[in-house]
Amino acid sequence: MAVLAVPLASATIQESGNLLFVSLSVLMGVSWAMAHILDPRPGVSTGVPGVVAIAAISLVCLQLVPLSPGLVSKLLPWATQNLKVDSGGLAFSEWTQISLAPSLTQSGLVLTVGYCVFALTLIQQLNSVKDVDRLIKLVAVSAVGMAVLGLAQLFYGNGQFLWMFDHPFRSAEWPAKGAFSNPNHFAQFLALGIGPLLLCWADSQKKVKEFGRRRQGPGQPGVIRYATACAIPLVLVAGLLSFSRGGLAALCIATVIGFIAVRKHVRTSVRFLAPAAGFVVLAGVFFDLDHLQSKLNVLAEAETSSEFLQARYILWSALKDAIPNFWLTGAGLGSHAEIYPTWITVEQGVRFSHAESGYLQVLLELGLPGLILLFIGIVYIARCSYVSIRNRKTRNRAIALTAGLTASVLHSAVDFVWYIPGCMILTLTVTAMLIRLRHESVSQDTEQKQRTSPATGLMAWVIILLAFPAGQLVADVGLRDAGSEADWNLYRRDAIKAMESGSLTSMTTLDDNLDQIIGHLERCRTKDPQDYRASADLAAMYLRRFEREQKHSDNPMSLWEVRNTVHSAEFSSPRELAEWLNRALGPHAADLYRALKMCQHSLHGQPMRGESWLILSQIGFLVGITEEQEKNLLEQAIRLRPHRGVILYAAGLGSMEQGHFDEAMDWWKQAFRKDPAVRPVIVKGLAPYLTGRELIEHLDPGTDGLFLMYRELKKLNRESECRVISHWFEEHFDEIAAGSELTAFFWRSSHELFNFNGNSDQAIYCLEQAWQQAPNDFEIRRQLGLKLLQAGRSKEAVRHIKWCLSRRPTDTELL
Repeated sequence: MAVLAVPLASATIQESGNLLFVSLSVLMGVSWAMAHILDPRPGVSTGVPGVVAIAAISLVCLQLVPLSPGLVSKLLPWATQNLKVDSGGLAFSEWTQISLAPSLTQSGLVLTVGYCVFALTLIQQLNSVKDVDRLIKLVAVSAVGMAVLGLAQLFYGNGQFLWMFDHPFRSAEWPAKGAFSNPNHFAQFLALGIGPLLLCWADSQKKVKEFGRRRQGPGQPGVIRYATACAIPLVLVAGLLSFSRGGLAALCIATVIGFIAVRKHVRTSVRFLAPAAGFVVLAGVFFDLDHLQSKLNVLAEAETSSEFLQARYILWSALKDAIPNFWLTGAGLGSHAEIYPTWITVEQGVRFSHAESGYLQVLLELGLPGLILLFIGIVYIARCSYVSIRNRKTRNRAIALTAGLTASVLHSAVDFVWYIPGCMILTLTVTAMLIRLRHESVSQDTEQKQRTSPATGLMAWVIILLAFPAGQLVADVGLRDAGSEADWNLYRRDAIKAMESGSLTSMTTLDDNLDQIIGHLERCRTKDPQDYRASADLAAMYLRRFEREQKHSDNPMSLWEVRNTVHSAEFSSPRELAEWLNRALGPHAADLYRALKMCQHSLHGQPMRGESWLILSQIGFLVGITEEQEKNLLEQAIRLRPHRGVILYAAGLGSMEQGHFDEAMDWWKQAFRKDPAVRPVIVKGLAPYLTGRELIEHLDPGTDGLFLMYRELKKLNRESECRVISHWFEEHFDEIAAGSELTAFFWRSSHELFNFNGNSDQAIYCLEQAWQQAPNDFEIRRQLGLKLLQAGRSKEAVRHIKWCLSRRPTDTELL
C-alpha cells in the first residue's frame, strides 16, 4: 500500500503522506515482530542493515538530546562560538543541542524510524523468490501508474495535482511531474521502476512461448505482453516530457542496465517497443501539437543551463565552506535550509530547501558518521547485487533491480532524491528485494534456508520494545506536521503571490492580503505550537501590520521613531511603557508585543534565522534592553546572515541614524552587491539626495545597478543626473559589456541609455543584439522596426514590422 499510496501525496500533502507511511510502517513492524516471537520462522539475516539502521536512529537522537555546554563546545564548537550573545534575557543564553533546527530534526527522526522499520520488516516478509517477483510487478505497476498520471495531468490537467490539490507555486501541467512537485523526482521514480517493468515484459515473453503459439486468441500471457510492451515506451515518453536533465540521465542509465536483464529478447523488443513508442509519441503530438510547441518555446526561452548550474555551484561552494564546521556530528537532520544562508555569498532569489546533492546534504546534516553509514549501506547493497548477479537463478532479477539503484546513487550526486519520501520508499523496496535475492543466492541447501537467525529474533524484540516510544513520537510530531500542512501551504501561496506582484519598495499587495496571511500562520501555530518557521514569519508579518496601521493612524510614528522616543523617555517599568504605547498608538501597538513573543519563540527552535535576531534588535526596547544590547543583537543577525541584503540594509539604517554616513554607505554597498532584491530599496532611498556621480562612487552598482539608478532618477525627473549616468555608461561600455552577461535585458537597457544620449546608431545596434538574444520578443522587434524606420533603413524595418503585424494586426502605429 505504501508503495502505491505515499508517492501520490508527494506534491501537496506530503506531511499527511509521511504520517500515513510511518504509521503503516510501525504497524507492519509490530505485526511481523509479534508473529515472529509467537511462531519463530526462518528469516533473512539483516546484520549490516540492522546495524546501519540502529546507528542512524541513534545519531539523530543524539542530535536532539540536551547536552551540557561543555560537551556541546566539543561536539559543535561553531555553535558555542556563534550562538552566544548578550540579549538582555530575550533569547537563550547558551545552545545545548547539536541540532540547529530541532523541530525539523524531530520530523526527520520520525521519517528515519519509518524508513528503517519499513525496510527491515519488508526484508523479513519476503519469504521466497516468488514474493520478490510479486513485489517486482507491484513496483512496475507503480511506475506505469505514475507515468500515466504525469501524462494525464500534462494533457488533460487543470493545473492541480490529482485534479484536486493546489501547490503553492507550481502547476501540475507542464512539464510532466506526476504526483511530485519537482520533475527531477518524477523522472527518478520512473527510473526506479523501469528495470522491473522491463523484467515483467521479458517474463511475459517466456509465458507466451509456454502458452503455445497455435492457441486461438492472444490469451492472457499475450495480453500482458502487449500491455507491458506499450507501458515501457509510455514510461520513457513521460520521463522525456519531464525535461529534467538529471532525471533523464538517471532514466537512461536505468533503462540501459535494465535492457541487460532482457538481453535475450532485444530483437523482439525492437519489434514490439518501436511501434508502441511511435504510437505514444504520435498520440501525444496529435492531441495538441500547437500546445506542445508553445511549451517547448517557453522552455527554450527559460533560464539557461549556465544560470542553473551557476546557482548550484554557488550553493555547493557555500556548503564546502560550511561542512568543516559540522563534520563531527552534523548540524541536525533537516537543517540544511537554515544553515546554508550563513555561507552563501550571493543571494539567488530562491530558497534552497535542499543541497541539490544528497551526499553533501548528508555530510552537512549528519556529519562524517552519517556519510560513513551511507557509504556502508551503498557498499553492502553493491555486494548484494554482485552476489545475486553471479547466481544464474537470480541474475536477471538482480540486474533489473540494480538498474534503478545505480541511477539513484548517481543522480543523488546532483539532486536530493533520497530526501523525497515518494522516491525513498520505492528505493527501499527495491533494496529489500535485492537483499532477499542475495540471501537466496548464498543459501546452498535446505538446512541453511531453514535456520532461524538469532539476530532476527533480537530485531523482533527491539521493534516491540520501541513500538510505544516510536508510536508516541509519530503521534506527537507526525500529527502536528500533518495538521498544520494545509494552512502552511495556503500561507506560502498567498505570500508568494503578494511578493510576485510587488517588491520591497512597494508592499501594497502584501498589505492588502496581510490579515489573511497572518490568519494562515496563526492557525499553523494553533495546530502545531512547535512550528518555529511559522513563528519566525509571523513575527515579521505582525511587524508589517503594525507599520501598515501606523501609516493611516492619527499619530503616524515609524518604528524607529517609537524606539527613539522610548529610549529617551526612560520609562520606569515595562508596564508603564505598554500603557504609553496603548495611549499613543492605539490597539494595534499590541502587534509589537505579538511580534516580540513570536520572535523569541522562533529562536528557541531555529536559532540560525538572522532575520529573527534583526527583529529582536528592532523591538527589544519593549522589555527595556539597552542600545548596546540592541547592537549585539544586530551583530548577531549579521554574523548568521552576513550576505542577506535586508539585514545589511538595516545595519546601514542604524549607522545613518547615529550620523555615521560613510559606515552606512559601506553597509549599503555590501547589500547592493550581494542581494538584488534590496537594490531598488537602496536606490529609491538615496536617489532623491545624491547625484548620479555620488551614487556610482558609493554603491559601485554594476550593470543592473546602473540601469536601476537611471530609471529611478528618470522617475524623479532629474534629467541632468540621468545624463551623468548615461554618459558614464557610454564611456565605460566596452568594459561593462566585457564583464556582463549579454542577455536581451542587457541589450535593451543599453539601447535605452544610448538613445537618451542621442546615439541612435549605437542604440539600434543594441536593439539588434537584443533581437538576436530573444527573436520572438514582440516588444523588442516592434521597437527595432520603428527605430530602423526612423533611421531611414526601411528595407530592414519592413521585415520586423511585418512580423509584428502578423501577430497584432490592429497595431495602428505600425500600419
